[in-house]
Amino acid sequence: VIQAPIQRTTNSYVVFDDDSDGMMDDDDDMPSGRSSRERVQHLPPSKRRRVGQISSRNAKKDSSKSNGSMHTYIDARSAFSCASLMVLLQPSFQCLELIAGHLVWPDEYDGEAGYVPISKSPDPYCAMVCVSLFCQKSVVLRRDRLLLTFSTTTDVDGARDEDQTSALILCADIIFQARRHSTPSSKYFMCGLGIAASLVEIREYGDCCRPINPTESKAILDVLYPEGIETDNEDYRTMRQWKKILKLKSSYNAEKLRCATLAFLFAKTNLHEAMDESFSTHFVKASLRNADENIRELAPDAVGAALDLFSDSTPIVVSELERSLPKIYNPKKFEKWRESLSDPRLPDNLTEQDLVAMDDAVTSFEFHYIESIGLMAGASKDASISRDMIWKLIELAHRSPALSLLCLRALKRASFLLGYNKLNDLFDETMPHLLVKWLETRRSLHD
Repeated sequence: VIQAPIQRTTNSYVVFDDDSDGMMDDDDDMPSGRSSRERVQHLPPSKRRRVGQISSRNAKKDSSKSNGSMHTYIDARSAFSCASLMVLLQPSFQCLELIAGHLVWPDEYDGEAGYVPISKSPDPYCAMVCVSLFCQKSVVLRRDRLLLTFSTTTDVDGARDEDQTSALILCADIIFQARRHSTPSSKYFMCGLGIAASLVEIREYGDCCRPINPTESKAILDVLYPEGIETDNEDYRTMRQWKKILKLKSSYNAEKLRCATLAFLFAKTNLHEAMDESFSTHFVKASLRNADENIRELAPDAVGAALDLFSDSTPIVVSELERSLPKIYNPKKFEKWRESLSDPRLPDNLTEQDLVAMDDAVTSFEFHYIESIGLMAGASKDASISRDMIWKLIELAHRSPALSLLCLRALKRASFLLGYNKLNDLFDETMPHLLVKWLETRRSLHD
């Protein structure tokens, strides 16, 4: 429970000293007769407060006023309802800080007189409820709305640093807090991946006039790929301890790949630059080489995103992707590739079990290999690469007749992505190239 706020007489436009814009009209926060320039000058001086931190002097003053009065407390559900209403009516950054301080960092209020937090210790559930409330356009795009309303290029929060009042960074901090207090067996373990992708979509793919800055890009990347956080991060030691758990947790890795692919598709400028290297190495290539079928099933989507956004360097991207794919058309190379996936540090009994699992997954490897080749044929913007991928599928169908149906399905998908009405139209267009390739194999035209 939290203490109900004490009613105090004050002007409506100074309830929040953070130039709150309100939900419906940005001019509601300004008193009558005041211009936008005077309103900006009315803002408080630059000051960075930790999220959830309040002034102890004001708290003591409020406590002294309420001595002898009866305190009213509300439960968690009522607190969430109040928080939702506050965000709806007043989506200002100071309002977000106030809500996050009570719900996410309640331990910072232990010393306040007459205060009883909802939870004595940080609760991942409260943190996720809080960040879910903040993940909406009225909150994330508030600064841009103010910039458009007041027609000024200056910071609407006065002299404050933009990173200090970023709703996106605040949401990332809340996600980190939820993760710190959840164990690998908890359903909140490594939570917040979907919310991170949604935040990127709102900021980069919506009506925002400002791209995500480098600091916000780093926060988003740390949420999507916590294994890559730097040594100066307070969660670095924990991530090192959980390294093996994160590697083997199938549901987490699949969700991480799905959300990272969405964020990469929505990303622009700064975030795109921050994600380029990590996405190609730790998401696309790693998913193609992963033994887990749930992850390999999402790998073609990541391949398509890489080909779409790395269109300027398509040959290099395709070359790197082919190196990561299993060589199913060559039994010796395929066997060597399977052995490379095994962990050499495993004991003998586990190594044997790992090899048996790889043998059972051969059909799955073949299916996802063919699907990835077909996607590269259809998504590549380089005509020569598309022709080469189409030839690979035809060659594979000739060498392994059992895979003909899968190759036909991949070719149909490639023809659809390339804009052809029928597969025969694709063959008619690429026939000269395919004919030359076929004659180079010294095979008969009747085969």
